[in-house]
Amino acid sequence: MPLILKKSKTILYLGPNGFPYGMASVQRQLQISKAVLNDETRVLVINQKGVHSSATVKKEKINTAGSYEGIDYIYTSGTPLYLDNFFIRNFLKIVGWFNELILILLHAFTQNLTCIIVCTSSLTKLKYLWSVTRITNTRLVYDYVEYFSAIEDRSIKTADHKKTFDTIFFKYTDGLIIISSYLEQHIKRMKSNRPYVIVPPIMDFEKFSKIQNKPKESDYFLYCGSSHYIDVIEFIIEAYRKSNCVHNQVTLLLIVNGAAEIQARIQDSIREDSTIKLLSGLPYEDLIGYYKNAKALLIPLQDNLQDKARFPFKISEYTASARPIVTSDSGAIVDYFEDGKNALLAKTGDINDFSAKLNFILDNPQKAELIGLNGYTLGMQYFNYKSYTSTLWKLIAKQGAQV
Repeated sequence: MPLILKKSKTILYLGPNGFPYGMASVQRQLQISKAVLNDETRVLVINQKGVHSSATVKKEKINTAGSYEGIDYIYTSGTPLYLDNFFIRNFLKIVGWFNELILILLHAFTQNLTCIIVCTSSLTKLKYLWSVTRITNTRLVYDYVEYFSAIEDRSIKTADHKKTFDTIFFKYTDGLIIISSYLEQHIKRMKSNRPYVIVPPIMDFEKFSKIQNKPKESDYFLYCGSSHYIDVIEFIIEAYRKSNCVHNQVTLLLIVNGAAEIQARIQDSIREDSTIKLLSGLPYEDLIGYYKNAKALLIPLQDNLQDKARFPFKISEYTASARPIVTSDSGAIVDYFEDGKNALLAKTGDINDFSAKLNFILDNPQKAELIGLNGYTLGMQYFNYKSYTSTLWKLIAKQGAQV
């Protein structure tokens, strides 16, 4: 385990496993941690189990314990690897849980443990950590990023009957970090008296600006996301084919990570179409290079509870790229963006309207450039992690109403 440094405050961050390498949930861990890190405060991210392949561990230089951009991390299972052996893997889960508890108690009784930040969809784990923080007299702040009742089924009808977690989880917290206005309104409907702050997807704009990689491709629209959102990917493909992109020799790049079977399904659907290209597993610097050189960056949302409640992390990266964004008039998007000013907002679920927005980019290149620059200005104000240091510290240190 890493040494306990002599700083006057410590914050532990628990939840998604994989830090410092991973998708949106890990990136949010990193940015919130950077927002609260200072000369007096150490942040330690605890991964209870290993989730990475040996290739990823080697490529990304992930250690059992280390530091990344000033944030300490540890895998309490003893390895960042996901092991194929069922019995060893589950034994290490127990080891990880036990060492996690020891680490929390060690920090609570030997250092000024200011708070534990948690992001989990497991009510059992949240109740367990709540009990631990009562024993150690520590604040528990929960990062609320999804309407979890809607994740298993992305349709409105079915998801409406799965509300167990979302209706009681806040009772086991001292404060909330909330990612979207939809989730804020949900918390208000539950009559929660927990203090909270709104923190949308955030990132390091300064780090992002230093990346200047240039891809070999040119004249393309780009979508980047998980294979989990196959419905979104299929929507984009159809909208692209309905547009004038092919006539204007503008290609579509899909950067998709996740399940191999879904990627194979996408590949099959575009096999006869040379204007659409599927990429995955890109180094971060190359990915950002693709962002910064795209004609436009695409991220439509669907008409379901999950998309209404969530706020895609890619939005913050897209704004930092200063390229025009084509998205939907849904959920948290309309809280920040205005159609034709700092993004192009198509009617949610309307393929023809989304296709028309792509045509607008093609027909109005100068206006599209201005929209991209306006999106960057908005992103600097609302999606830069440095904008939330003060409000996050008020939540960590203070009890009461909304901070």
